[in-house]
Amino acid sequence: MEENNKERKEEQRAKLEKVVKALRTRMEAMKDTYEKKSKVDQKKVVQETQVTQKKVNKKLYTAMKKQVPSKMRDVIITAISEMKDAKVDKKD
Repeated sequence: MEENNKERKEEQRAKLEKVVKALRTRMEAMKDTYEKKSKVDQKKVVQETQVTQKKVNKKLYTAMKKQVPSKMRDVIITAISEMKDAKVDKKD
């Protein structure tokens, strides 16, 4: 009877070790998969951020290109009109 119990325990231990090995293998595979996925996701986010930044920069450049000359014209016109009216300080 004791030999029978020992055999069962050995069989159970062997089965348990086999299951543990299989689980470890799966866990390693999952770890590798998640690491790869994480790297891909990070790359994707960086690329999306760069594209978004380029769009924002383009809009900003376009707005600056249109608005800065008009503001400069306003400053120049104001300066000319003040010079005509002699409203200019000596330091200007």
